[in-house]
Amino acid sequence: MLLTTSHNKPFLRWVGCKRKLVKKLSEYAVFCAYDRYVEPFAGSAAMFFYLNPDIAIINDINASLMEVYLVVRDSLDELYDEIIHFKADKDDYYRLRTFNPVALNDIKRAARFIYLNRYCFNGLYRTNKNGDFNVPYGGGKTGRIPSYEAFKKCRDLLRSAEIKSCDFQEVLKNVKKNDLIYLDPPYHLSRKRIFKEYDSNVFYSGDIKRLRWWVEYFNENNISFIMSYLQSDEAEYLSKGCNVEVVNIKRTVAANPSMRKLVKEIIITNI
Repeated sequence: MLLTTSHNKPFLRWVGCKRKLVKKLSEYAVFCAYDRYVEPFAGSAAMFFYLNPDIAIINDINASLMEVYLVVRDSLDELYDEIIHFKADKDDYYRLRTFNPVALNDIKRAARFIYLNRYCFNGLYRTNKNGDFNVPYGGGKTGRIPSYEAFKKCRDLLRSAEIKSCDFQEVLKNVKKNDLIYLDPPYHLSRKRIFKEYDSNVFYSGDIKRLRWWVEYFNENNISFIMSYLQSDEAEYLSKGCNVEVVNIKRTVAANPSMRKLVKEIIITNI
């Protein structure tokens, strides 16, 4: 598969998103011939939209997120008609946040999800113990809901993808040669606690060990993969025997812009 010159942008904001890193990550994809693209930790799927693959699997354990992709793919017109009737202000944000998504149909749920994602603090996805989305309003600097044309481009690309919501290992069980795997797992850091970036997607030490097993499997079976991870003891463990590149990116979780400092991200690959 040749790397396309037509790059799309994700329609969702997502904390930890690799939107600023996809150009660098995609440079590795140029050097491997792949028939299918596989992304087990999709989030906003920035890499998927940037690469624009002909055949793909995208997955995330967050079922609400993956339902949004399904609705964009299958019912975009109805979805967009719902979204454009929402007001971009604090009152409407908190009004919609109080809605019980279980009581809504899939189109209204997806519209609510996209709206809250656009106007919440830093694209953060977090729920309380009852499973209620509880991220505060992000103010007036979060940008507008993407245009219909932007959604349409994403819709067309999603039609070439198998969309799943399950544990990452269930997806990786079906990988094969000539697949390109992109791994962007939630961070699990032993030395400091990250502000709750992923609520239901928390990664534990056992998950890191499972992921390391797959890294070894890819290397032993000549399956191409790219992984991005924050520089840490976990990254060192995951990267043993692989090629590594260190890049600087700016984190955006801090509420105060002056606190949004550059951090080192590790690109781990066998390409």
